[in-house]
Amino acid sequence: MKKQQVKKWLFWLYITVIVLASALLYPVFASFASEEGILSLEKMVQEMGIWGVFLVLAIQILQIIVAVIPGEVVEFVSGAMYGTFGGLLIDLAGVAIGETLIYFIMSKLGKDVVEKIAGSEKVRKLKFLKNERRLEMLLFVLFFIPGTPKDTICYVAPLFKIAFKPFILISVIARIPSILSSTYAGATFSEGDIGKTILIYAIIAVISIAGILLNQYIMKRREKGNGTDR
Repeated sequence: MKKQQVKKWLFWLYITVIVLASALLYPVFASFASEEGILSLEKMVQEMGIWGVFLVLAIQILQIIVAVIPGEVVEFVSGAMYGTFGGLLIDLAGVAIGETLIYFIMSKLGKDVVEKIAGSEKVRKLKFLKNERRLEMLLFVLFFIPGTPKDTICYVAPLFKIAFKPFILISVIARIPSILSSTYAGATFSEGDIGKTILIYAIIAVISIAGILLNQYIMKRREKGNGTDR
């Protein structure tokens, strides 16, 4: 069997596993989204002692790889268990490890397959994505703005012209404000300040809606740019 064909089958096997894992794990993570679920997960982590750190880290890595799982639950629990900045460090480590795995899997297996599916003509139309500097700026904005599908973006970015080092630096650093807000909310919840927790998430919700609208505006501008830059 040709090397290209092996890569193609491995790519589709990986996508199939991710889809199945998403279907199986989403209900589990969704159950943790309630106050009762968060307390249950927090108790489990607490009972594990120091190993609880590695459990939270592993869940965060899994959340990044299985992109449909909401990351806020993991970030909230890490903040509740290890404080605002302790939770932030654990989450950032998980993000870095998860995104590293995605980058090398997608860059090794996915690029040729995706280009073949999309067709060379469609790929050539995405000229702004072939400019490394513009791509880096766009990625930073998308990872920084609340409400954007950051974990899904991790799967797409390695398929275009961006090296690993700028990709991992941009994606991790730009996520800090979003993760920090969730770990801070978790920390205030753990301290019993429910009012402040609700206020934080109300602010996050408003910023997320604004972020989604801004993201749509940016993508429309990029699409118009593609239409004229030929």
